[in-house]
Amino acid sequence: MKFLISNYSTSTQSECMYINTALNLLSTCKSTIWNEKTISAYDIFDLTSPDFYVTHVSNIDKQAMEYIKNSKTIELILNITGAGQDNLNLLEQELESANIKCSFLFHNSNDHGLVSKKNRIVSIGYGADIFLGNNFPKYKLENAIFVGQQSEVKPLGETYHTVSTSPKLKDIVDIYMPITQLSNIYDKYDNCIIRYFGKLIPQLFYDAVYYGNKVYYNLDNADAKIAAVQKINKLLRLDIDITDPDTVDQKAIKDSVKNKHTCLHRVKSLLSQLPCKDSIANIDNIIDIYIKKD
Repeated sequence: MKFLISNYSTSTQSECMYINTALNLLSTCKSTIWNEKTISAYDIFDLTSPDFYVTHVSNIDKQAMEYIKNSKTIELILNITGAGQDNLNLLEQELESANIKCSFLFHNSNDHGLVSKKNRIVSIGYGADIFLGNNFPKYKLENAIFVGQQSEVKPLGETYHTVSTSPKLKDIVDIYMPITQLSNIYDKYDNCIIRYFGKLIPQLFYDAVYYGNKVYYNLDNADAKIAAVQKINKLLRLDIDITDPDTVDQKAIKDSVKNKHTCLHRVKSLLSQLPCKDSIANIDNIIDIYIKKD
């Protein structure tokens, strides 16, 4: 099977990149990342002849859709995270009118609340990107404090850095880095402390657990604390308080992420929606190799 994946990565997630890398580890698959700024839709589709085109609802390219419409054979796999119900209804009407076949839709949350009468919606959360590097010089501090907005910045501990993936905070925090570079620093701190919580468990959480030491949430809002505990426990199938650094079982969290929540597991979920038993068996072998090697 051949995949073409649009580059919809952001400073907070590298999903399209790790899907592409994982697929290319499989003897049964070939995948290409498409950077729309360097080559046109018609040229990249002609060059790669994909069976499936993977993109995000925020990154839909009109020329790509026109190519798929005319091809009659290429199927669309669409990440709809961030779309509202009205947006989804309109999008599906447009796809149907254009006779574009959608293999399935997927969302990074398992409680998105969206409904489709035309396509399957599969929940595929972010996963730990195991393909990132760690090439920075060694140093050691007590805390890395991860924030999403200025109001979350506050000192914690005696030695710390405030860190963000948000470009808006690059002049406010100590360290601004996109998600693909943060793997260089997670293990440089005794604690990775996350100061924000929303509907989606961010890729940063999985990456910090995979590469770092102790990871926990420090939240000011009482309701957010309750929600974080409930969501993390449901996701990881644990009974812990992710907001209590004194009792959090870091080994249990790391084991759960490594064994069920890496990017390889997310690609397996994606492939499970397609008629490709050989590829699923293949990625099971890859998971065994990478997890054991790690």
